[in-house]
Amino acid sequence: MNCPLRSGIMAFLLFLSLLAGGTLLAQYIPIGPESFVRMVEPELQEIFRATIVNGDYPLSEERLDSTLAEFGSLLEETDPSIRKKICLLTASAQLLIRGGRLSEAFNYGKEANDLAVEHLPPDDLIRGYAQAGYGCYLNFYQVPAMAFTPLKESLMGLRELNRGNEYVERSVAGRCMRNAVLLGLLEEAYGIYENVLQRGRNENLYFRLAGIHNNFGLYLQEAGYHERAIKEFDRGIVTFPREASTGDSLALVNIQESKAHSLMATDRFGEGLDHLQKAYEVRKKTGRHNLAMQALNYQLTYLMDAGRFAESMTLYNQEKAYVTTALAPTSISYKLYQQLGRLHDHFGAPDVASTFHNIYNAYAAEQVLPVAEASAKTPKDLSEYVHLQTMAYEQSLRISQLEAAQIKKELQIRNFGLLGLGLLFGVLIFFGLVHFRQRKRANVARQRILELENENLKFSLASQEKDIKRLAADNRLRTQLKKDILKKIESINALPAKDRGIRLDRLKRELSNTIEEQESISGLQDQIETINAAFEKRLRDRIPGISAQEVKYCSLIRLGMDNQQIAQMLNKSDATVRSYKYRINKKAGLAGKDDLRALVFGL
Repeated sequence: MNCPLRSGIMAFLLFLSLLAGGTLLAQYIPIGPESFVRMVEPELQEIFRATIVNGDYPLSEERLDSTLAEFGSLLEETDPSIRKKICLLTASAQLLIRGGRLSEAFNYGKEANDLAVEHLPPDDLIRGYAQAGYGCYLNFYQVPAMAFTPLKESLMGLRELNRGNEYVERSVAGRCMRNAVLLGLLEEAYGIYENVLQRGRNENLYFRLAGIHNNFGLYLQEAGYHERAIKEFDRGIVTFPREASTGDSLALVNIQESKAHSLMATDRFGEGLDHLQKAYEVRKKTGRHNLAMQALNYQLTYLMDAGRFAESMTLYNQEKAYVTTALAPTSISYKLYQQLGRLHDHFGAPDVASTFHNIYNAYAAEQVLPVAEASAKTPKDLSEYVHLQTMAYEQSLRISQLEAAQIKKELQIRNFGLLGLGLLFGVLIFFGLVHFRQRKRANVARQRILELENENLKFSLASQEKDIKRLAADNRLRTQLKKDILKKIESINALPAKDRGIRLDRLKRELSNTIEEQESISGLQDQIETINAAFEKRLRDRIPGISAQEVKYCSLIRLGMDNQQIAQMLNKSDATVRSYKYRINKKAGLAGKDDLRALVFGL
């Protein structure tokens, strides 16, 4: 369901702003006269205080013309300072607005804005005031595309206002957010919104935070972003304490009433009616008759737009006594009479309907139509400026479209060339990859062959090293054996002749036994080397850092030999063999006497 009252609500808000002509428009330039005087150049404070602060409002035509003439003479002085000129122009625009001469105010405000942007830094308070006045003026005449930039830029300068004037910045920020939302610049709008919220949190006033949420929700609602608006209304509702005062209750139902319109626009009819009924009851209870009539008007309008005339009549009959307590229609309640006339027309009560229609028409003719006609008269200079800006924008848009078409054509040509180059490169890359893959496979095969040859070479070297060690050991044994034989022969020669034969026979037997032992040892070594290959791997995994000699020692233990036999086998002393055992126990972390033997046999 579309929101049938949205345009009416916004027209009503505009009506309030225009109700007193130029005097109320001055509210759209929200810096008070006293605040402005404190901002201006010292040399201007006296004249501004006399003309702006102490002047009667609304200003008489004679007083306004004389003040503008005085300001004009100051502007014509020889080389006035830029800040002084901006102050005079801005003050002239505000005086014209307060005097109801809206069309004349445009040129003063625009010139002040242009000078401020050109000559003053963004955080200058005078620039903030000039841009705020110009932006609020454009905002009043519903020119969001032009109003947004001066409003946004004015915020930097307005932050320099003394504490106590935060309303000025919030007021301008609100208009800035509204224009951003209307232009679809939601990211910009949310950025300003979060900044205003943060400043509100610093003040620690929950009702002010609720108002910020409500206002931003209304801006989103006006632009048709109803789901986002509902979220902001809910954020405003939860800021109130559970035990709300009378003032808090009224502020709370104001937000609920705002939320109701977005609920209706998103087909949540029942929930929207509940919110409007709540607003009506609280306002009725607290004596806010006009606002209660507004909530009742919304309920009747939504029900009748949905074709539920019977429910509308039931609701009216229930509240008829309260409705008729009004002395006369007001700017808030007058539309209710239009809906009551419509309701009675539907049920065939033309006399009653005519009464309500007459009340509505009389009020509209007297109060609404003159203001609507005045609001439709946009100042000529502003209209021409907006027209020129629109033409410039359309011309710029056409140029951009032509440039875009030319760029598109160039891109198509370039893309076609790039496509051809891409295909060529693709073919080259494909064949390159095929060649690379073939070379890679050949390199892998070549590498594998080299690895196998290397392994064979290592194995051959290891075998030769073992043979060399064995030959060296045999040579040592033979040399020792020769030395022992020579010593024994020398000792035999020293014996008497009768004992030499006996000793020579004994020597022969010993040599025969020694040869058998050496042959047995040689066979045993071959057996150890054959068995020891797998055992050595497991042993090195169990005891990292074990030496080759220590591995051989463990292998002989595994064959059941004791230290004495191992010493003889390795041709080492008993002390050397015991040192092997000590080092192995330390590396393996063994403490007991028989732990090493158990470890070896366990592997």
